[in-house]
Amino acid sequence: MENRLHPALRRLAPFPRDEAFEKLRQRVRALLENGEASRWELLRAEWLYDVALLTNDFRLWMQHLDKGFGTANKTALSPGSGMAQLIERSPR
Repeated sequence: MENRLHPALRRLAPFPRDEAFEKLRQRVRALLENGEASRWELLRAEWLYDVALLTNDFRLWMQHLDKGFGTANKTALSPGSGMAQLIERSPR
């Protein structure tokens, strides 16, 4: 099965260097180094960090989609494209 992702989406993106992300990362690191931290505490900290990264990736993906949405509509409705011809032939 071929990879259908746009080449720009396949390249590795750096982790966000936001203060909130950094605090979450430091919290996970501190809990890993602390031998007395409970597993649930560590699991919760890792979960919060992972969710923050995933929502940031989702935000970047939505920005990518939004950026291409306007050009995709113009291309689909350009003269000579199948969609433009279909619209012209449709009964009104």
